[in-house]
Amino acid sequence: PKLDAELELAVQNAVRDLIRLDLVRSAHDCSEGGLAVALAECCFSPDRLFGAEINFENRGCAGETPASTDAAKLLFNEAQSRVIISCEPKNTERVLSELKSKNIPHAQIGSVITDSLRVTVNGENLSWQVAELHDLWWNSTRRAVESDSEPIPSL
Repeated sequence: PKLDAELELAVQNAVRDLIRLDLVRSAHDCSEGGLAVALAECCFSPDRLFGAEINFENRGCAGETPASTDAAKLLFNEAQSRVIISCEPKNTERVLSELKSKNIPHAQIGSVITDSLRVTVNGENLSWQVAELHDLWWNSTRRAVESDSEPIPSL
C-alpha cells in the first residue's frame, strides 16, 4: 500500500495526543500481518491475556465499509496509518470526539472481553481462544526451528 505521509503524521500525532491526555490503555499498529494479527497481539499482555469482541458488520474500518471490502483484505491488509487503540469505556466518547475534531479516519470496532477473540465480518463469525493464539504466537519460532518436517536453511 502507498504511504500517505500527511495522514501518517496526523494519525501518529493524534495517538500521541490521546496518550498524553491519559485516554489510551494500549495502542498497536497494523503494519505486520494487518488488522487480524494486530488484534490478536493486542490480547497479549505481559500481566495477563485479554479477549476482544470485534464487529465490522455495520462499521467497517476507518475509510472502508464491509460491503466494499472482503474479509481477507479487511483483516490482513497491511495498509499504512492504522492503529488499534483501547481505552476505558468511560473515555470512549472523548476519544472518538478527539479523533473527529482532528479529521482522523476512525471507527469504534469492539470491546475488550475475556478468554476469546471474536470477529464478525461479512456475515462470518470467527472465534479463537486467546490462550491458544498466544501459545501459537509465542512458540512459533521455536516450533519452526525444532520441526523436522521443513528444515530452515541457514544463511
